Amino acid sequence: MRSRLVLTLGICVFWCGGCQRAPNSPSSADTVGAQNLSAWAPCIVVQSPGGAPFTVQMEAARTLQRAGRLTWVRLNAHLDRSGLEYHRQARQMGLHILSIIHLIELERVGWENAFDALYSTYPSDIWEIAGEISNGDPNVNPVPVTPEYYMSRLKSLYRYVRSKYPGVVLASAPTVGTGSTGALELEEFFKLGLLEMDLVIPVNVYSNHSLSSYAAIFGKYAAGLAGMGHLDLGARGLGLLHRHRHPPRRHHGQAGEGQLLPLLNRRRQRRPARRPREHVG
Repeated sequence: MRSRLVLTLGICVFWCGGCQRAPNSPSSADTVGAQNLSAWAPCIVVQSPGGAPFTVQMEAARTLQRAGRLTWVRLNAHLDRSGLEYHRQARQMGLHILSIIHLIELERVGWENAFDALYSTYPSDIWEIAGEISNGDPNVNPVPVTPEYYMSRLKSLYRYVRSKYPGVVLASAPTVGTGSTGALELEEFFKLGLLEMDLVIPVNVYSNHSLSSYAAIFGKYAAGLAGMGHLDLGARGLGLLHRHRHPPRRHHGQAGEGQLLPLLNRRRQRRPARRPREHVG
């Protein structure tokens, strides 16, 4: 049964990017200032080279957090445990974490085996499969696959995770952000059962053409998307949130209900979200 579905459109940059206030944001009529920051959930994308850059990166993150401009961080997760210090530091800082699972590693050792290893290593609130699956650029995705193959593996992983790790939030692989290719691929995902799954659905948007294409798909599948009670459009993207009357249990530091929009500008829910519990290990 689908109990929560989020659609996010956003742009990721090399070191940091994410949620920025836009002229057409919900608080656009207000003067830009600290008094408006409570309406947003800012985030950054941090690469994880380790070493000396680690200190510089996390100090910059801490500065943003202290200024009220950071609540989420997107980090890489790897089977060799690299970048673990980033996750631990982010959790100690009280940040929400979206962890990236690389498709090449899922394929290398098996999707379920890879998730077991990563979940036992990294603290996280959302687990996203990374790499536009049909993108043939080896720098983006070294192992391109078809929507049919991808959805068959995702469904298997989804069932496995829901059974073994109740409450864990997964995020599907983002679709292509240029032209109409991503929207067509998203429609294939929908046809193959994505709308029946309780997870986050990210899509990349890099142009007005791409955004228009996605809008057409959202309109076409409006019935399947019915019940989503949240919509905000900002500089980095669009988000829709569906909440079932019986949300899943939180587990191992999962974000509270209403906190599943880390990659876009958004209004906070009326009820304050609870702080996630510390991940042990």
